[in-house]
Amino acid sequence: DHMGPICHPFFMNANLVTSAPYLQHADPALKYVIVLSCSNISFDNSSFPRGLQFHSAANPQNPEIQSVGFFGRNVRPLPVFRYPAYVKEDLDRAIKVMRESVKKKEILQKEMDLIVSLFNDIYLKPEILECKTYAEQMIKTNYHLWRQYFKHSSDHIPDLLYVEQETLVSRLLLKYHLDHDTIINHILFDPQYDDFIQSFFKDIDGAFSCDQKWGTYLFWALPKGAKYRLQLWKKGNELVSKDGSYKVKLTPEDLRRALEDREIFSSTLMDFIVLSFYYGLKCLG
Repeated sequence: DHMGPICHPFFMNANLVTSAPYLQHADPALKYVIVLSCSNISFDNSSFPRGLQFHSAANPQNPEIQSVGFFGRNVRPLPVFRYPAYVKEDLDRAIKVMRESVKKKEILQKEMDLIVSLFNDIYLKPEILECKTYAEQMIKTNYHLWRQYFKHSSDHIPDLLYVEQETLVSRLLLKYHLDHDTIINHILFDPQYDDFIQSFFKDIDGAFSCDQKWGTYLFWALPKGAKYRLQLWKKGNELVSKDGSYKVKLTPEDLRRALEDREIFSSTLMDFIVLSFYYGLKCLG
């Protein structure tokens, strides 16, 4: 999934299918559906990570999808990763927008009331407003939203646990791979592995293209104060942004500092090198 509210069919359907085998088995070992959610997306993604969506019955002949953004449109080009948490005033603004939609008969009053009820029951809880990042809020609110969907069900529904895959990969790199002799350590620091990376992953969707300059080489950069993520390309013993404004040496010490400061985060390729290729997780998506 992408890091955002679980209301888009992409993610609701996938999580429902994953949960289906659990329904008839109240086994403590099958208590959770774990979702390694991706924050390496921008807020303008079609899955609408910046808020809630629903189909309104205001026009029964042609129910239109309605979007309730926690943030304004100005965040759309920005990445979800490391984005600050919403505050109460953001949801107050969203309620004001919904009131206008009710006046215009774009949504029904009862639909707005349901969304406001969700705000009060889940999104405005003190523990949620105390979070530092939007991703942390989504991890906690999705847990409660999923339960809300099935509060009247008699079936055994597993809990939904979102884990930010970029943070998980960062922690694994920091703990096990920067200073130990693993294949991932060689991928990061051994120049003899460069040809392998180029031959196996260059020009593959989700990886990178050196010629066409899409994607990034293993990591994205998001320096402090920057709004947009930066592509990084390997030049000698460094990862360098296109304009040269950001550099990080490919040494354990420098990568450790950049990862701990969250100035860099793993690309999709790096995520799956670590999670699937190395640790062998079988991921659905």
